[in-house]
Amino acid sequence: MSGDRASADADRARTYAALTEGLDRLGVSASTEDEAAVALRTIAYPFGSGQGDEIAFRSGLKPMFRELLSVGSIEAARARFEAAGFATKIAERIYGDTKDGWDDPVAGIVSSHPDARRALFVGRDVGALEAAAALDQEKTDEADLELGRRLGYPRCCVEAFLEGGKHRKAPALHGAARERTEGVGMSRLNTMDLAVFHFVPWYPCQLRCEHSARYAAGLAKVIEARAPEFVAAIDDALGMHRLMLTDDLQLSIEGVREGDVIEVTRVLPTAQHRHPRAALDPGESALVARLVGWLKDARTLEVRSDALWADGACLPVPMAPLCISFA
Repeated sequence: MSGDRASADADRARTYAALTEGLDRLGVSASTEDEAAVALRTIAYPFGSGQGDEIAFRSGLKPMFRELLSVGSIEAARARFEAAGFATKIAERIYGDTKDGWDDPVAGIVSSHPDARRALFVGRDVGALEAAAALDQEKTDEADLELGRRLGYPRCCVEAFLEGGKHRKAPALHGAARERTEGVGMSRLNTMDLAVFHFVPWYPCQLRCEHSARYAAGLAKVIEARAPEFVAAIDDALGMHRLMLTDDLQLSIEGVREGDVIEVTRVLPTAQHRHPRAALDPGESALVARLVGWLKDARTLEVRSDALWADGACLPVPMAPLCISFA
């Protein structure tokens, strides 16, 4: 395990422990109803949460796309695309699984490891796919800029992504995008939980990025022709205030926001909006249920850098929570 990955895992474990201790001190327990709310999936998905990239490619909105897949499933995916008449290329690099939004080449990992993943490129031109796979192997800023161009990503978003350094943790990328944004974010640029359907397959440079918004609108139009109810449900889900404590500990909140304070009208586990097959692990489910139990009857929620405050009750957190408003 790389040092960065180990550090991220340690940060996550520390956050979970602190939240558990704080909720214990506040006397918060989850009811059966709260636990059921975390397990509930309220949106009927006609396809996968990350399949927008493939739909955009098939619709001509982008020239190719890249999927990071487990070694055990990649050949089946390759066969599916080739049977549909598309070209494919599997990149050589082997990655380990992470939860923080970066590709982590774990020292010593081999293809037989259960977490091993490789990148599958899908397009229409074999030469272009081979060039993209070669760029993917380089892991330099220059190569990533060119790879982003070939994948149809806005240059502004790729440049912002590269500013995050070698190991780009998702919460930091979301926070940086919020800092660059004037006003509330556009709901279709909400990529905070990738197990919830997302319209853009990259991290937007800011949450009102014109290029990203145009792409998202084009994809939404394609999907709406086939599944209008799905687009409406996802738009509603992505348009709520989003509280992110870790990549998997997220809450969706309705209410009027003034600065760091929300007058709460409804609190939901963001997991409700995930794909039906995207479950939290038991420990994370239990924590989210307790957070819902604590906040569901709160009148106000204040998000500070070191704590959450609900109606005057304080829940300290070791990592700064992120609360982003979308519309």
